Amino acid sequence: MRRHVMVLVLALGLSGCMSAQEMADYRAQKQTQLAAAKFAKANSESDPSRIICKETETTGSHMGGKKTCRTAAEWDKRLQQDKDDLHTMIPKTAAPGH
Repeated sequence: MRRHVMVLVLALGLSGCMSAQEMADYRAQKQTQLAAAKFAKANSESDPSRIICKETETTGSHMGGKKTCRTAAEWDKRLQQDKDDLHTMIPKTAAPGH
């Protein structure tokens, strides 16, 4: 009987049981960490100074492409410039019926 009690005490001592307060604190800490990680990810995706690298293929070549790295703001500016250039190259047609 004494041996069973010792085994039980030893098992409970080694099991690392947390009190209800310790468990609540642990859960709150994990929720805070998760919220901070989500916030950091959301802000990094909208950060105009983050670096984005894209690989472009060279037309007519079977060799690898060229890797270009720019900030998100530079890529946005480049996209807008390309759209503006395209609109100036395409001749404006008259509206139907004119």
